[in-house]
Amino acid sequence: MNDLYILGGEMRPDAARKEEWQHFQNAVVVKVDMAARRPALIHEYFSPPEVCPDLPSVVFKAGALEGDRLYTCTQTEIIIFRLPEFTVEHYVSLPFFNDIHHVRPSGRGTLLIAVTGLDIIVEIDMDGALLNEWDVSGGDVWARFSRGEDYRKVPTTKPRVAHPNFVFTVGDEIWATRCDLFDAICLTNKEKRIDLSGPPGVRGQFVHDGIFCNEMLYFTAVDGKIYIADPRSCAVTAFIDLNEFVDSDIPLGWCRGIKVIDADRVVVGFSRLRQTKLRDKVRWAKAQVRRLSGDADYAESLPSLPTRISCFNLKTRTLEWDVPLSEHKMDAVFSVL
Repeated sequence: MNDLYILGGEMRPDAARKEEWQHFQNAVVVKVDMAARRPALIHEYFSPPEVCPDLPSVVFKAGALEGDRLYTCTQTEIIIFRLPEFTVEHYVSLPFFNDIHHVRPSGRGTLLIAVTGLDIIVEIDMDGALLNEWDVSGGDVWARFSRGEDYRKVPTTKPRVAHPNFVFTVGDEIWATRCDLFDAICLTNKEKRIDLSGPPGVRGQFVHDGIFCNEMLYFTAVDGKIYIADPRSCAVTAFIDLNEFVDSDIPLGWCRGIKVIDADRVVVGFSRLRQTKLRDKVRWAKAQVRRLSGDADYAESLPSLPTRISCFNLKTRTLEWDVPLSEHKMDAVFSVL
């Protein structure tokens, strides 16, 4: 197994008293030596003040790894590093960049970017020229926002309509995962949509990812579930609850980031549930805590497993190993590459 690169961020010590868009003080990359299962902090980054608001949240969100190039994004920047030296090969920051959640190469010399703050997916060239844009909410993004505004300086544009957090390709098709709408849609063929709202009769939780591997798509839900979908039929073929693989009632953590190792095994990222402003998106965690402890003050009583990556065997339905990351400034995982 090749070494893994984990993208994420270090939280501010007083994050619980900050707004969500101010939580992270540092973007970090942790490399996991898979032979020894040993993590090491190998890169830290902080955005320059000219491309972010006052007291920004600086964190690496979802990226991509191709050969010796690591594609990363902060809230307002795209950075392509050449490994292993972490030499900056390309850097782009544009005025409409706000709360970027994912960047990946298109396969044709351009970049595909999920600009979550504006509910759009864009395609740009390496010099930053805008080639394509898709409003994933189905409306006109520039009826809601202004082309003349520098959104890098805007702390938040919430509330969102669709919250696109991942962009992926299947052949020539370009797709986006829409967290708040519980689905993935094909941007280049509007007839194609994958329902990610959960199994029949069960209310699903917010989804991330969209990893295309072995002709199938892998998504994570924040409550520790994996959805496997067939892009040809646009149907979810498997709902896998990782909580059932572990003999514990404690919530696994905020599940986000997945790497398919082989036909049976996946590595998944879990971020520790902290005493931050837990709101709507962690109702599942609140419910578990109240069920376990009977304590209505869920933020104080929340049992929390550490931030980590975990390898699960989907065939044997077992947890094979964990690698804790908290001691390496990784408080939240966004991408497992």
